[in-house]
Amino acid sequence: MPIEKYGLRFPDGTLPETIELFAYRQGRTVSQGGLGKFGHLKSAIDLIWNSGKSSREFIWSPEAEEILRAYCEEDYVAVAGSASSGKSDASAVWALCEFFSGPADTLVLVTSTTLREARRRIFKSISELYFALPKGKFPGKMVDSLGQLKGLDAQGNFSAATGIVLVPAEKKKEREAIGKLAGIKQTRVRLVADELPELSEAVVTTAYSNLSSNPDFKMVGLGNPASHFDAFGVFAKPKAGWDSVNEEDFSWETSRGVCIRLDGTKSENYIQRKQIYPWMYSYEKIEQLREDYGEDSAFFYRMVRGFWAPEGSANGIYSESDLVKGSVTRKAKFDSEPSAVAALDPAFTHGGDRSILYFGWLGNEAGVRVLELDGYVSIKEDINNTAIPRTHQVAREVKRECLNRGVLPQNMAVDETGAGGPFADVLAMEWSDRFLRVNFAGKASSMRVSASDRTKGYDRYANRVSELWFAGKELLRSSQLRNVQGDLAKEMVAREFSTLSGGKVKVESKIDYKARMGRSPDLADAAFILTDLCRQRHGLVGGERFEASQDRQAKWNLKMKQLDLLSNSDRTLLNP
Repeated sequence: MPIEKYGLRFPDGTLPETIELFAYRQGRTVSQGGLGKFGHLKSAIDLIWNSGKSSREFIWSPEAEEILRAYCEEDYVAVAGSASSGKSDASAVWALCEFFSGPADTLVLVTSTTLREARRRIFKSISELYFALPKGKFPGKMVDSLGQLKGLDAQGNFSAATGIVLVPAEKKKEREAIGKLAGIKQTRVRLVADELPELSEAVVTTAYSNLSSNPDFKMVGLGNPASHFDAFGVFAKPKAGWDSVNEEDFSWETSRGVCIRLDGTKSENYIQRKQIYPWMYSYEKIEQLREDYGEDSAFFYRMVRGFWAPEGSANGIYSESDLVKGSVTRKAKFDSEPSAVAALDPAFTHGGDRSILYFGWLGNEAGVRVLELDGYVSIKEDINNTAIPRTHQVAREVKRECLNRGVLPQNMAVDETGAGGPFADVLAMEWSDRFLRVNFAGKASSMRVSASDRTKGYDRYANRVSELWFAGKELLRSSQLRNVQGDLAKEMVAREFSTLSGGKVKVESKIDYKARMGRSPDLADAAFILTDLCRQRHGLVGGERFEASQDRQAKWNLKMKQLDLLSNSDRTLLNP
């Protein structure tokens, strides 16, 4: 006799857990006679693991309920949680239920840094939960050595095209991992990005651009918050910007879904001061961490509060709070048409890795001089073209990019440090000699530090590169540097400084930066060359309400007019 439940009919003998999984996949609502998607998921989990048939129970905590409810309601969910908050276990049971509800058309991708780490974390939970079930009762074939639970094909045979599969996605194997993810095709695809702060941002962009093209796609990202600019920070970023939330917020809307946050100081263990959930931090453990690291430390924020620390390294030139609060990430609203400006950091100067050409717009916003950054291009030469020397190829490409964006030569700057000098000579012949030559080496300049601090650069900074990097701080304080994004922000917050015995500040050398970070801060160098151009040629001063005297403004206008007369040079050293 057919079974009738939730307004549906099932063949006689259909197992209760099968009915719940079917209703879960259908999203059977209360108005349809069902329990709602989360209600059916919870019922299925209890029948599968908590009814005495499984050797391992799934323990419901408030955190687990919150995570799984969000997974039912949204297609993109970021889970920012303290350590040991149950993120992995809840995500593992969800991954299995997703697979069980469609074993022939569902592929769950689980990313982690390495196979070894995943087997200690989320895939460990998946394996334990699967092997705890009565053998042969649920679909799939576990191949633990490969990190894979094989699903079924249309004929009922085991298949690697469905099931649950582990994809190592550590940053040094980014290309291999992204290649695997980008080629995935299946009716239902689920991506569980565990340890997302440690993974490449390309995981998120691939999910958005490639995996989301599958008919039914969901993504969840898990992590202990580390940086606003890593892959997890990008995925969890509030739709209204980081300055719209703080540590008292426990959920917010993101660009595609939601972020939920699990704070260790709000757990039942901490509130009741007893160990209700054995895997979570105890009250005593949290208090010990507070004493050891300080409640305002980056460690305590990340591992206990489950929130992004407001400050970064104590020795960092820029903190993340500098770059996510206020208007720094937003574009300017110029009073009139701004001027296009650009700056080049050639790859063959002072240890750079790439030739970066950074663009921007300089103009007035509410009477204040503002520089809005507008992205960059990486200039590449054709190594197979032996007829034209490398420097000339780069020079011509720089000229082409600038002309395409309406950048006049006098509104462009080039780093001429070291080998950049000869390159600048070539660019002058290929295009014009009106651009500004900037040198990172040597003594700081005589320009004042800011509008409110008339200290000369050479009295504050140990060298020119320190002055160039610190100039941006003054602009940020007065909201005169805008649209700082992603990779640029990561480089800015990574560079450190020291204070010398005489009180001058000195940024770490590029050699030390590269040894510590594994890459060169080429984007930031190019951006700060751009700010120097605007300071030297356009009177941009941090902290100043740009209310220049008529005499001073007239001098700037005359200087620009004189440069305009010579800006249309089309001289070239070599013919194309």
